[in-house]
Amino acid sequence: MFDLLGKILLGLAVAGVVGAAAVVIKGVIDKRKIKEELAKKNINKAIIDMINKTDNVITLKDLENYSEFEIKGDGISDELYEGQTIYA
Repeated sequence: MFDLLGKILLGLAVAGVVGAAAVVIKGVIDKRKIKEELAKKNINKAIIDMINKTDNVITLKDLENYSEFEIKGDGISDELYEGQTIYA
């Protein structure tokens, strides 16, 4: 029983690590920098899922592939808000 539970927990941990990749940029995260990152990843459209101004992290969801990734920076522009759709 423990073997099965251990494998399930390991699988969930790996899925969490693989699911969200973080990109670190210099400067303040704004709409232009998000568009640049989307273009680098060949993503046409993403939505801002979460903004963490304490850690200066934005979580984005790719609306075409249903994957998510984070962008970390030195700050976050006030022009950005959760639920906002960004087009590359």
